[in-house]
Amino acid sequence: MFFLYTLLLFAVAVSPTSAWASPPLEKQPGYIDFSSLDLFDGPEPETTVEIYLKNSLLDLVAAATRFEDPELADMLEALYLIRFQAYHKEEGQDTSYDYERIAERLKALTLPDWERVVQVRKRDERMQFYVRTEDETIVGLLVLAGDPHEFVFINIVGSLDLAQVGRIGRKFDIAPLDSIDFGAATPKAPSKD
Repeated sequence: MFFLYTLLLFAVAVSPTSAWASPPLEKQPGYIDFSSLDLFDGPEPETTVEIYLKNSLLDLVAAATRFEDPELADMLEALYLIRFQAYHKEEGQDTSYDYERIAERLKALTLPDWERVVQVRKRDERMQFYVRTEDETIVGLLVLAGDPHEFVFINIVGSLDLAQVGRIGRKFDIAPLDSIDFGAATPKAPSKD
């Protein structure tokens, strides 16, 4: 069994989609560096949850998923990054997150090449989905979700089929994505080769 795991790790490491065969993550058109943006008034709050799944780990999950769900494995292999950051305001803190102001500031700073495809408003809760395309292929997804007590950023980088986004959310237990259904399947996303 140890030999099998070693072989699997080696296969992922030398695959053409491994991290060192790809351009730097920061150069990918679907990438947004949240940490470099001044989105919050005052000091940036501490991140309460951060998930940072890079290319090599996504390839490993794809290999482990291939037998059970080959479509999901293909989709994961076409991704460079899944990043989830959540900020939570504790009870008793005297500030709340101004979702609209944060979303507008983010849009002005980084989203001129992004298109909003979904916006949800429910009482104090807000959610927006943005996509970035190149040559009619979706190369990035940005999700902003928040209420006065919590703010969430999600950035998925790589060739992406919007109809499959909910599957990514369910696979990695990412709450804002796990119940998303953009409808019928769209054409298969090309590989990141």
